[in-house]
Amino acid sequence: MPLMSGVVGGRMSGLSAVHWLGSVGVPTTVPEAQGRVGGHTLNVHFEASDCGLDLGLELTAQHKEGVFSFEDGAGQVHRIEGGPRNCADAQRFSAGAAGLAQELVSGLPPVVQVRLEAPVEGLGLSLGDGVAQDRVQVRLASGDKLEANAIVLALPPRGSQRR
Repeated sequence: MPLMSGVVGGRMSGLSAVHWLGSVGVPTTVPEAQGRVGGHTLNVHFEASDCGLDLGLELTAQHKEGVFSFEDGAGQVHRIEGGPRNCADAQRFSAGAAGLAQELVSGLPPVVQVRLEAPVEGLGLSLGDGVAQDRVQVRLASGDKLEANAIVLALPPRGSQRR
């Protein structure tokens, strides 16, 4: 039986994982709770060789005035008045970070399926019978069950907590 995988979460980390899995031909399903991919994104300065320019995205100058805010790993929100002025030559994608997420999805091979508005309700293990191997089971809110040899959990820390 060929290797099949699941990537839970269509955030940037999940899209990066599925982009690689798809590029090596691994059939993968990506359930994403929201009606779009990309999750919460943050524009940061990239070197041109490290970003999505090869996907055909254009860069535009980034504004350096205003308020810069972010949430740290402990959940505390920080505000920096005046914006990130130390980014002299900062640029961003004209289509924003969401454009990068959309380009990643549009370039995925046919072995990858992204399912939007498909929240995950639970994970389980489907034990093999000695002939068939054990499988990871992903239970969706719709009642559908996805099975895979392996899964990647690409969730924010809060999203991975048991509710």
